[in-house]
Amino acid sequence: MPAAFTFLVPLALFSLFDLRYRLSPGIGVFFLGAVLLAAPADPLRAGAAVLATAWGLCAAPGVLALPLLFHPSSWAVLFTGYGVRRSVVGRADLFAIGGIAVLYPWPATLLALVGVELCRRWWRLRHDGPAPAIPGMFLGVSAYLVSRLIVK
Repeated sequence: MPAAFTFLVPLALFSLFDLRYRLSPGIGVFFLGAVLLAAPADPLRAGAAVLATAWGLCAAPGVLALPLLFHPSSWAVLFTGYGVRRSVVGRADLFAIGGIAVLYPWPATLLALVGVELCRRWWRLRHDGPAPAIPGMFLGVSAYLVSRLIVK
């Protein structure tokens, strides 16, 4: 779990960049670092998240994603990858949710998507245009880690 808290700091910085500049430089490095750190501990989860991220980035047929539906960590990544393929979600958001799926268990990944939805609703009350997603992911992962600290 210490690596989970270590990767929370860059996620916070990327969320600030996403709010301020509307882009997150270096999010691919975050994803790659998360994969390299978590792959030895859980290669199945890391592999599923990497394949789901690759499916969202390239124009592979949807049938290739069917085996990934059997691993819960890839569900949120496939959902976000579908948004990237339809040009609704940015590639940086896919890399962020892929890194979260590699580092944290699937409830944290789902809470990250809930955080994105809450952040989007708050953003639409105050601004027009597309809402940044990475601050919502940070909110969801933080809520997951706080709940894990309270439960323990």
